[in-house]
Amino acid sequence: MGTKSRETIYGGSVRAAAERATEARKEADRLAVAAWNARMLGFQGPAQPSPTLGDALNAGYRYLEVRCLGCDTHQTVALGHRAATEGDAGS
Repeated sequence: MGTKSRETIYGGSVRAAAERATEARKEADRLAVAAWNARMLGFQGPAQPSPTLGDALNAGYRYLEVRCLGCDTHQTVALGHRAATEGDAGS
């Protein structure tokens, strides 16, 4: 008589825990970006610490607005396009 494999016994709970952890990371990143945006709007300037680009992408943000402090110009950067380009470079 055989025994149940570890995959059969623990597989479902391991996958469920990994999915919950992924969702928790996304929510944490979303909140970090939202807090940073609020600080930027509230204080009209650079808010530190700023979230990483990876945090913004993980949170679902696809665009980043940047401002040059020297010439006070604004630019919008498509994060999804940049991330796809970087991902293709490693292939």
